[in-house]
This record gives sequence, C-alpha cells and structure tokens, in this order.
Amino acid sequence: MDYLQDQHIDELIAKYLSNNTTPSEVETLENWVLADEQNKQHFLKMKKAWMLSGIEQNTGTANTDKAWQELNQKIVPPMKIVPSKSTKRRWLAIAASMALLLVASFWFYQFLQPNDLLQVATTTATKRLQLEDGTDVVLNQESSLQFAINEKAGKRMAYLEGDAYFEVHRDTKHPFIVKTKHAVIEVLGTSFYIDTREAQQEVQIIVEEGKVAVKANNGSVVLEQGEKAIFSKITNQLVKIKNQDPNYNALKTNILQFDNTPLAEVAFALNRQYNTQINLKNESLKNCQLNATFKQKSLESVLKIIESTLEVDITRIGNKVVISGSCN
Repeated sequence: MDYLQDQHIDELIAKYLSNNTTPSEVETLENWVLADEQNKQHFLKMKKAWMLSGIEQNTGTANTDKAWQELNQKIVPPMKIVPSKSTKRRWLAIAASMALLLVASFWFYQFLQPNDLLQVATTTATKRLQLEDGTDVVLNQESSLQFAINEKAGKRMAYLEGDAYFEVHRDTKHPFIVKTKHAVIEVLGTSFYIDTREAQQEVQIIVEEGKVAVKANNGSVVLEQGEKAIFSKITNQLVKIKNQDPNYNALKTNILQFDNTPLAEVAFALNRQYNTQINLKNESLKNCQLNATFKQKSLESVLKIIESTLEVDITRIGNKVVISGSCN
C-alpha cells in the first residue's frame, strides 16, 4: 500500500477496531474489504498489529473481539454490521489517539517483532539520542519517536509525533524514512528539522544539509539546503519555499537569534522551543520588533528580557504566557 494515499483506510480500520465508526463508515470499510483480496489481507494485518500493540488490553477486549467477529463474518459470509452507539460514546474521547497509534504500530509490526522497535517519548524536557544506525536526533518536549531498521525492505524507518531535529547517518543501501501523521520524508544522509506538532495548522520540514523528498496528500517536493516544505492541514496543500526561519535548528544549538523580528514570529519560536503557549493580547503587539540573542537561556530569563526590552507586561501561569501592553 501507499501509506499516504491509503492513510484514510488505515485510520478507518483503526476506528472500526475501536468501535468508533458510524454506520456509513462501516459500510465504506465493508465495501473496501470485499472489493479486493489484497484489501482483505491488509485488513487482517491491521488486526494483527492491533493485537500486538496491546491497545485492546487497555480498552476492553470484549468489545474489540466482538467487532472483529462481526467483520470476519462480513468477509465470509456477507452480513450487515452496525456498531453499538453506547460503545462509540464510551470510546469517543480516546479513539483518535488509538487510531494514530494503530497506524504507527501497523507500519512497524508488519515487518518486525516488538523487541526490534525503539520507542522514545519526552514530556517536559528535550532528549538527545543516537539511533542504532548512527543517526543523531534531538527530540523536542511532548514528542515521541519510534525507530527500526527493516533489513528485509532495506530501509530505516521512523515514526514521529511532535517535532525533532535529525542528523541522518548516510547509508545509500538503507534509505531513512520518517513518517508522520500528514507526511512522509525520505533521505539518504542529511540534516533536517520536522515540525509536526498537533496544535499547529502546518507541518514544516526544513533542510540544513543534503536533499530530502517530502510526500503529503497527493503532492511531493524535493528539498535542498535552505529550503522548506509546508503542508497545510486545512487546505491539504504542499508547497516548497525558501527558508526564512533562522531558529529552526535551535533544538540542536540551544541558541535563539532575533534580528528585528516581529513579536508574532518570536512567540512562535519560543512556543516551539519551550513547549509553551504564548498569546499576544493586543493585535498591535504582533509587529513589535525584537533584537536579541539567547544562548541556553531558560524561558523565564527570556521572558524577563523581552519584558524589559520592549516594555511590555508578561503574565505566566504554568506553560501559558500572555503578553500585553504596547511596545515602545
């Protein structure tokens, strides 16, 4: 399967296995499964990934087993399947995250045993790690990475949620592939940054060195040094532009540099670097310009400098920050 073009089907299968499909979605899935033997086999592999991932252990095996039996009967012989409304309501809050986990698990488990898979997640701190192939990764806060080498397919495969900076060890025999919820990035050896944070309306891929192929929806672009790919989650459009963001690699360098930078862009860079939520209370604040360089500074120190430099008022509660007033 093409993992981008058929992502909708994978997510639909995940919703079905978690009993969160509507009757019309069930009908769509049934028609797809019955249309082709390869579709049927793909569904069976997804079911296996579901079982191996252990998701059903946390969500109630009785319901998932029942759902599986019903669809299994649908395959041979045909019959109508209508999921329980009460079950759908029960799982609605967690269905989306389970669907994403299942798609990620399937991507790996169809090739690997669970012990072959590296899984790393961060919460309130970034993490630097070196993968088995020699690739260096800086994983930002509130992010997760799964990685495995698929010798059979001759590929190094990673699944990313959140954002991370990669310095990929060059290996022409084993392309390095990063899959995210919205895009697939393939390289041989290069340095690049991927921002696929769920709260952002765009996915960004920025290349520092080398060459990167990016696929998203039905579009594809090739990026070279100093170029950026942007995929809009709203329009589903993929575009390539020249990178104008000097701080995309701050995860690696721990340096943030602002040269007459509008405060709106400053807020974006700080939110990305410190996993915070900075809001500008007044529209006029967006165009206030900041000249400053921060080397290995804490968020608290950065905010104090901005407050005194621009003569604005900053209020912070946890990771939520409000900037008010007017700059001078």
